[in-house]
Formats: sequence, C-alpha cells, structure tokens
Amino acid sequence: MKQKLLLLFLISALIFIGQTPLSAKQEKPSLTPLEKLGQRLFNDRNLSLNGNQSCQTCHHPAAKFADPENRFKPFLLPVSDGSVPTLFGGRNAPTAAYTKFSPPLFWDGELFIGGLFWDGRASGNVQTATGTLGAGPTGDPLADQAKGPFLNPVEMALGDESDVVERVLTSSYRKRFLFEFARYHGYPYAPEHLLTAYNFISLAIAEFEKSHVLNKFSSR
Repeated sequence: MKQKLLLLFLISALIFIGQTPLSAKQEKPSLTPLEKLGQRLFNDRNLSLNGNQSCQTCHHPAAKFADPENRFKPFLLPVSDGSVPTLFGGRNAPTAAYTKFSPPLFWDGELFIGGLFWDGRASGNVQTATGTLGAGPTGDPLADQAKGPFLNPVEMALGDESDVVERVLTSSYRKRFLFEFARYHGYPYAPEHLLTAYNFISLAIAEFEKSHVLNKFSSR
C-alpha cells in the first residue's frame, strides 16, 4: 500500500512539473544595452575586409558557438576560412560559449590556467599579441581575444584599429555605440579616443559573450 501511495505521489509530482508554465521554467533575462551593442558588433559582417565575415561566422549558435564548417566537416575544413578567399586561420575556432569563466592567465605552480585562444595569449593582464592592440590590455581575456580577429590578415583582415572604428561609426548602430561609449567612459567619443574606442568595441563584444545567449546552462 505504501509503495502504491509513493508511486502515485511521484507521478503527481512529475505531472505538476510538466505543467509548470513555460515562462516560469524558461524565461530569460533581457539583454542590457551594452550587451545588445555587443550583439550587434558580434553579428556585423561589415567588420571584415570583404564584408563577408562576422564574429558569429566562426562562432555560430548552430554549431554551439564554434565554427559550423569545421564542426560538420572537420576533415575537409580543419581550420576556419578568412574574409579573403583561399586564406585560412592557423587553427580552428573553439566555441565561444562559457568562455566568460576563463580567468586571466596565471601560473598555479604546475600549469598555466586561464587566458583565451588555444595558447592563452589573450591573457587580459599583460602585454600580449592581442593585449597590445588598441589601448592595451583590457583586464579581461574575453575582451582581449575579441581584438584579435579584426586585424588578423588571414581572418577578418582589416588594416588597423582606425579601420574597425570607422566601420562602426558609419554603421546603422552608430548612435548606440556613441551613447554607450560615453556612458561607459564618462566622456563623449572624440578622434583622439580611437584606441580607447577599439578597446570598447572588444569590451562590448565580451559583455554579449558573457550573457545568457552564450551561457545557457540548458544541458540535462
């Protein structure tokens, strides 16, 4: 008798859970204005030499924010395409999901921990290959990583920081960028803030990559 009652209780509980409103189970917080700006930057194909590649191209939600071509054809396309046909990155693009949890690079006495890119060179805390772009290290490995692909000649292949910033300033979200830049730094954008603006672009992308869009925690 007790076993039957226990079974009925468990069935009732499962039915109740299954009838929980969708909004109560799956409601997600809305993106902040800075995260929305980062999303626009993340998806903007014009931030590449030929206007054919965005951050999302190699970190696509259809491939769990990794490179879909690399994921579906790993033996034919082991590394990611660049904006220029026939040019390829040196390594395949890892997933951008959950990268918010990678700390600044440090040595724990036995291993190097943290940083981004496969070799951790986007360290966030020292003068590295990506940290020296723009106004220098951002203190955030995710933001330092975001600086790299724009100027990499076999990736998005833009000439320098001014090229990236100019494309943002002539985009459809220009006003949003200027507003968020002023709110973040406490002063309006001016030409002498070019390198700071480049850092801000990477910081905005990092904020989007830290959002629930890339950090779903939906695995059962």
